[in-house]
Amino acid sequence: MQALLTTLEEFIPVSPPYPPVPFNGEIRFMKNVALVLAAGVILFAPRAHAQQPRATKRAADPKPPIEDVSSIAQMTPEMWFYIQENRRYDDPKQMVRRKAEFKAVQRQRRIAAMQWYGFSN
Repeated sequence: MQALLTTLEEFIPVSPPYPPVPFNGEIRFMKNVALVLAAGVILFAPRAHAQQPRATKRAADPKPPIEDVSSIAQMTPEMWFYIQENRRYDDPKQMVRRKAEFKAVQRQRRIAAMQWYGFSN
């Protein structure tokens, strides 16, 4: 029986009943890191809070519309297209709507192609 126990002890490593304790230098380093992080949060938090709030409503456009600059009688078709494109470019609501329409057209084409190939979703 004694011979069996000695052979088992060779194959089964004996671990200490407690985890190893870090030495004093590691503990001091961890405390310093925690102190620096806490000081950084305390110092920079008021700056982040002191920023101006975002405007919820869009302010009036300060530049005058392009239509006021030239009269309609003198306007060429190229100028009219330019004005329409500029108005379309400036309006964020139209931009969101155009993007949604573009995605809808893509989806419809994708579904039509799947139906043509015989797939159904």
